[in-house]
Amino acid sequence: MPGLVDDLRVPRSLKSVTQLSAGDAHSCAVADGTAVCWGQNFAGQLGDGSVEVRLTPVQVSGMLSTRTVTQVSVSARHSCAIADARAYCWGEGFDGQLGGGRSERRSTPTPVSSVIGGKTVTDISAGYSHSCAVGDGVAYCWGSREDGQLGDGSTNHYAVMPIPVGVSSRG
Repeated sequence: MPGLVDDLRVPRSLKSVTQLSAGDAHSCAVADGTAVCWGQNFAGQLGDGSVEVRLTPVQVSGMLSTRTVTQVSVSARHSCAIADARAYCWGEGFDGQLGGGRSERRSTPTPVSSVIGGKTVTDISAGYSHSCAVGDGVAYCWGSREDGQLGDGSTNHYAVMPIPVGVSSRG
């Protein structure tokens, strides 16, 4: 049942939440410029360097611990964030949905590829097995293409690096 933050016994540090995202079995929030996550963590999707279930919010560690986080987005098995206008993802990455140039799992945030690394990232969204972000006004996606979700006209395998939406992979 919905209630006030005090009724939910949320730590005092989470009383200034500016953004929240709920996934399949975990959630993340931005509080005072810090990313915190809680819930299921089998793929490292909480970003605290572990794979332990967390019943209360834990701070996302690694690169995000020293940056100002403005947005989080979570999916079933991975999470992404914008910190200091740059994109970061962590968790399950076997379909390339972390955007770091590899197909692997990460339990702490990793920067999304240099394809959008020098751009000002203003929006990010984590899908089931892909992710997308807006950098300098251009939409980019990476991860699974199975259902055409990258917007490049292909359903062939996956992309481990961000690609501009609307630019055909067929030339």
